[in-house]
Amino acid sequence: MSRTYEHRARLARGGVLVVGPNPVFLRYISQVLPSLGETSATQTTVDGLLGLRFRVVADDGEATAAVKGDARMRTVIERAGVDAIRIPTDGIELMCRARLIRVSAAVLQAMVDAERARAVPVTAQRDRFRRAIVHRAYDEYTRGIPLGFDEEELGAELLADPASRKAIDGCWRSVGAVALVRSLLTQRAFLARAADGVLDERDQQLLLRPRAAAEAWTAGDLPLLDEAETLIKGGPRQYDHVVVDEAQDLSPMQLRMLARRARRHSMTVLGDLAQATGPASPGSWDDTLAHLGRPANAQQAELTMGYRLPGSVLALANRLLARAAPGIAASAGRRATRRARSARRRARGARRGRARSPDRGRTCATGEGSRVRWRDRRRARGDRGRRARGAAAVRRPHPRGAAPRDRLLRAAAPRARHPVLKPLQLAPLRQTTSA
Repeated sequence: MSRTYEHRARLARGGVLVVGPNPVFLRYISQVLPSLGETSATQTTVDGLLGLRFRVVADDGEATAAVKGDARMRTVIERAGVDAIRIPTDGIELMCRARLIRVSAAVLQAMVDAERARAVPVTAQRDRFRRAIVHRAYDEYTRGIPLGFDEEELGAELLADPASRKAIDGCWRSVGAVALVRSLLTQRAFLARAADGVLDERDQQLLLRPRAAAEAWTAGDLPLLDEAETLIKGGPRQYDHVVVDEAQDLSPMQLRMLARRARRHSMTVLGDLAQATGPASPGSWDDTLAHLGRPANAQQAELTMGYRLPGSVLALANRLLARAAPGIAASAGRRATRRARSARRRARGARRGRARSPDRGRTCATGEGSRVRWRDRRRARGDRGRRARGAAAVRRPHPRGAAPRDRLLRAAAPRARHPVLKPLQLAPLRQTTSA
């Protein structure tokens, strides 16, 4: 977030999207970001991107969630969109002002191929295909001779004729994103055509559900709906920068869902592959970058310093890392245990030339016949304080020589008694009379 703070003036215009794993994380971030100067960021979860339009009311099993999150579902959805194109083998016949105009199947297929090659949504491709048919019919009708009406008027007449409109629409049917996904999840024949050669029978069976639960959306359905909407109507709103945390749990379809919201692939993606728990999580950062569009300027940085765990916990985790997540570099702990901190303090003391006893507060032998008492500073300060209060420290020798611990017998000085104040006895005033 420090990088976004440096460019906050530019990012304020296009916006910043922060995607977290759960609402608890977002509540924490909502308190931290204002302190960094970021007050205009949009914060949400992956499900929250479409949560206002499609309510999640059901859950998928782990196997079903893995299939829905697989990158192969992109191909299935694209094929489902193309399934709406049906070119009659005999071509079509259009009635224009009492004249019959025929358009062959080869010409229609050439029109479809030309429009499908354009990098525009399916809806735009279909509209251009319909205009191409009208243009062809106009040329056939006029035969290059200028007439008293133009191509637009002829097109309106063709679409007003029920038979002609049915013939044109039958070549490329209109389809919506919700209807497409609903058909994939409830119609076995439709799914089989779209998934042929992509998903096996077991995977197709995992996707199917009863028609009564066609719109009982799950979290795994949301990336499919987003993919279908992008294919048919175009991409969603984009942000100048997208920040994603806990990315190791995101499926390929969820990663695609986030990538299409980042303008110019400007993203900061954070995660730990060794902690991945998602059923369709990518196995490496190279796979993750591939699902994000593999931007040419992507930079990968591996963080190996841990700040939250003691060294002993990281040491145990590093021993298991080779089996749990091969290829992930081991982490070093910034937080040290109490024993490690004591060892570092003793090492610093030795470097400074002051020998330090490993057993502070005990009598230790440093030479023949000599015993030296080492005291730490806190005990020395405590002794000075006790002397100031009148306490006497007496050293008691141990019968076996070196005592395991010096016993300090404190003889408290007799406390001075405070005088007891007795209530003042006042004699009653006598009344006197003056002469």
